[in-house]
Amino acid sequence: MNRCKFFTCILIIFFSQSIFALAERHIIVIRCAEAKHNVEGTFNADPRQINYRVSNLTTRGKQQASAAAERLAMHGFDNRNITAVYVSTLPRAMQTARVMSDYGIFSADKIYSDTRLNNALVGSLESKPQADLKQDPWHFSQETTQKYELESNRQVRNRMLALYDDIEKKHPKGHVLVIGHGMPAMELLQEIVQVEVRLKPSDAYILPLIARSSVGRSVS
Repeated sequence: MNRCKFFTCILIIFFSQSIFALAERHIIVIRCAEAKHNVEGTFNADPRQINYRVSNLTTRGKQQASAAAERLAMHGFDNRNITAVYVSTLPRAMQTARVMSDYGIFSADKIYSDTRLNNALVGSLESKPQADLKQDPWHFSQETTQKYELESNRQVRNRMLALYDDIEKKHPKGHVLVIGHGMPAMELLQEIVQVEVRLKPSDAYILPLIARSSVGRSVS
């Protein structure tokens, strides 16, 4: 049986018995809550780009982040067993973490910012409508990557896996949250559980935090 259970913070949560018991380490991969650029349908990834615009959480996004914290608390995750929270440096991710911390599920001193969780770099497409890409914005073709100077899916996956490995080695006990973005989360989960998962804002995916070789053996 696949021990990795997907849940959406808004609709339905699926937990294995091991997660109810909280007897193991888990990594909780969370996509940040809804922000202004989600509503606008624009790319938002790189503050170094001259046309970058800050995308803050919407009112709905703040509600989503609080609801995500409430759902985790309902199933036994709290400040006593959450040992660390890794967060993208982009404002909307940091704001998601702060809302969840204010709820009380983890203390602010457990938050670590990490650029490896940032959204995929989109080069000259920064702040432009995603519709301009005229292809799936979750998968960049080689031609598109070169044309717009994008960060490739493979590059995103590699940095996410490096972060996962660091977390697995650094935190031998307790649960770890990572709060980032849709495409990087998809790349991490696809490598570990061999399933493409496209998280919606504030959705999360919970899986045992074990060495990747062991994860591979545990997935059917």
